[in-house]
Amino acid sequence: MAPRLTEDDAFLSNTPAGTMVYRIPAPHVLMGMPEDNLSLKNALTFTVTVQAVKPDFIEWLHCTSSNNCRVVFSRWYTPILRYITPPVVYQDAPVELVFDPKNLMNKVRTGLTSDDMPFVQAKIGKANINFEDYVTHETWFSGWYNNNVKGIVGDQKIAKNLDVNFLWETGYALHDAIQMQSCTFDGSDCYS
Repeated sequence: MAPRLTEDDAFLSNTPAGTMVYRIPAPHVLMGMPEDNLSLKNALTFTVTVQAVKPDFIEWLHCTSSNNCRVVFSRWYTPILRYITPPVVYQDAPVELVFDPKNLMNKVRTGLTSDDMPFVQAKIGKANINFEDYVTHETWFSGWYNNNVKGIVGDQKIAKNLDVNFLWETGYALHDAIQMQSCTFDGSDCYS
């Protein structure tokens, strides 16, 4: 079972009108297994149903059209976040994300308004990365190639290990586990 709606999903949903926004976690997170176990799969298909918890009972909600609830995970359209630099950041620090958007730019390029970027957002921990001075709706990232994008880190608490999330319209970018890890010179202390 997938996690509950996030605050962002709930905010963007309009359930009285029959629409719900929900970003499904990466398949390896959803299935509770290492990402490497799915590395040979080029595509996975899921059907989404919703469990509505009411005070007196639980109701399973199904789509009237199965196409509206079918989710296809395709490696061809799943960006990979290679690494961030520098590996240690703080509030207002410049940061650079290195990523491969795969074939995704061909999908998100259509319909961008002047307020949009090719991706939705990036976060380190709970702090947003601000790309406004570096990325516009006209920015193009080459597919199947490592691209760099600069940003400024927002306010965050000091922590040894923070999740990095890079969100696109199609979902979160996968991480290159080896390159995302940073270690001290002797390899005694590592973090992602």
